[in-house]
Amino acid sequence: MAFLLGHAVCTGSVIGRQYILSAGHCVHAGNGKSIPAESLVVFVGSANLSQATPISVEKIILRSEYNDRIDDQIGSVTTFDMAILKLATPLNLSETLWPICLSRNSAAMTVTTVETKVLVAGWGNTKPHCDSSIIWKITHPKIPERLQYGRENILPTEECVDLETKWHMEEMAKRNATNFFPALYGMNPRELRRRVASKLTDKICVVSNKTVVESGDSGGPLLLSSAPGKWAQIGTLTGGPCHGKDAPMHDYYTQIDCEWIAIQTDNEVQCQ
Repeated sequence: MAFLLGHAVCTGSVIGRQYILSAGHCVHAGNGKSIPAESLVVFVGSANLSQATPISVEKIILRSEYNDRIDDQIGSVTTFDMAILKLATPLNLSETLWPICLSRNSAAMTVTTVETKVLVAGWGNTKPHCDSSIIWKITHPKIPERLQYGRENILPTEECVDLETKWHMEEMAKRNATNFFPALYGMNPRELRRRVASKLTDKICVVSNKTVVESGDSGGPLLLSSAPGKWAQIGTLTGGPCHGKDAPMHDYYTQIDCEWIAIQTDNEVQCQ
């Protein structure tokens, strides 16, 4: 695992001696460009941040198709949310620092059953809250010293689309009840569902099982057990609805793109 400190606080996974996989929005600077590599530091080698080793980044590889926009009805829409960080120096691999296995079966997870359990991990905020104000962020420390993890269940994409569409419809109904011009809010349910489906087109949806991913977990891995004691990464965390009182408790992970990763790492990193 890797902790990213720079433009944003994020999580990543070690996928090669010189490569870290994370989310595109963690390193995106706007206009399709990434932040300067020298502005980012990666910590690896320990689940405890105070014992982790800081390493400089030589290059940031952001997907050319990366797109992040605000939809007037469903909020943030991020697609192709994946980035690779090439480290300035190769890692000294050991029993406690080893590249994670990347699964070729990522896309198949979009139609799996809800009983499929997965593991999530990251250095995200341990005090979940929907308040994104600067004051709240300053007064509430959020980076845990130790790597956090938990279990969640995969939710088939169609069910995830239905769940989020329903939530948006309910939110629109609440706004209409207090708005002098209710026609300004809401839209045809079919069009709303189409937008939500488009938002989740390259995602794996997971539903919380007493586990909440938060700010700082972005870019962290979604892990599926491939054999007893063995885990393979099938996605990287993009985000989800703010986990407020009435919000749906699901999150989205961008599917692993094996071909893109192999090309960007000169075939050093291969899915299995």
